[in-house]
Amino acid sequence: MEIKLIYVSAPYNGTPEEIDCRMDIILKEIAKLQSMGHFVITPLIFHFTMKYITFPSTDDYWYKFSSRLLHSGIDEMVVLKLNGWDKSKGVQIEIDTCKELNIPIEYKLEESL
Repeated sequence: MEIKLIYVSAPYNGTPEEIDCRMDIILKEIAKLQSMGHFVITPLIFHFTMKYITFPSTDDYWYKFSSRLLHSGIDEMVVLKLNGWDKSKGVQIEIDTCKELNIPIEYKLEESL
C-alpha cells in the first residue's frame, strides 16, 4: 500500500455541541487514516490551541493556513460531508484549491464515517 499525505476537510463552525460532535467524527476519521499508515494533516486540529494562545482567528487566517498546507505537496484530500459541508466557505475554498492543483478529492458521507 502506498503511504499518502492526506488533507482532511470538513465544516467547523456551529454551536459548541455541533463543533464537539464534528470534531469527534473528524478525529475518528483521522485516526482511521493514520491506522492505515497514512500521514494526515488538517487545520481543524489547531482550533484546539485557540484556548491557550491569542492570535487573529479570522477567516482570512484560516484560508491562508489551509492554502499553505494544500500547496505543501499533499497527495489527496478527503472531504467529510458533515452537515453544512456544502455551505462552508472554507470547505469550498479547499475544494477549489485542490481542483486548481489537480489534487484528487475523495468525498465521504457522514453516514459512512
